[in-house]
Amino acid sequence: MSETMSETKSDATTFTRFTRNENYQGDDPAIARPQAQADAWFADIAREWRGGGSTLTADDRLEIIALGNLWDGAYDALDFESWMSVWASETECTFASNAFGERRGLDDMRDYYMNYKKTFSGLRHVLSNHLIVGHGDTARQYCYLCVFERITGTSMLGSAVFFDALRKVDGRWKFVRRDQVADPGMTLNPAAQALLAKFTQGFGV
Repeated sequence: MSETMSETKSDATTFTRFTRNENYQGDDPAIARPQAQADAWFADIAREWRGGGSTLTADDRLEIIALGNLWDGAYDALDFESWMSVWASETECTFASNAFGERRGLDDMRDYYMNYKKTFSGLRHVLSNHLIVGHGDTARQYCYLCVFERITGTSMLGSAVFFDALRKVDGRWKFVRRDQVADPGMTLNPAAQALLAKFTQGFGV
């Protein structure tokens, strides 16, 4: 299929248009747009990986994967201090999601986490398919996320992708920005619908 639509994108990415391709992205443009954006993120990082331009070491990549594990493990364990520790600085601190809105700065992150904690306890977050490129003290990562219930059952609640910008601070990798696209199937799951409704109630997203 070949349908192209206009889109404005700010900050870390500059994809101003998107094209539906052979990968099914949904019939509704509001759904297709973030799906195509996620595909474009992957293509951008994959292009750099294929070109051999990344100079990151294996240790760099392992530490970046561990940083993402710290982020999601801290969700599941309700470990506020660990979750807050992943950010580069007060000013280099943005989380943007088509499901949960955009947060900037550590104070906004604290409010977001506390609302999350009231809404989403009893889950298990699983990260996979990490593709990481970078040079010197900067890096980018693309990876998958799946979320499961773990107390009242083991059903899958949703899936998403992350597109991350990172910087090395005092010898350690930290997130500067995390962009997330949640897959639309999440909104069709009754359990996920209930959780999202509670979150929206608490934060007005």
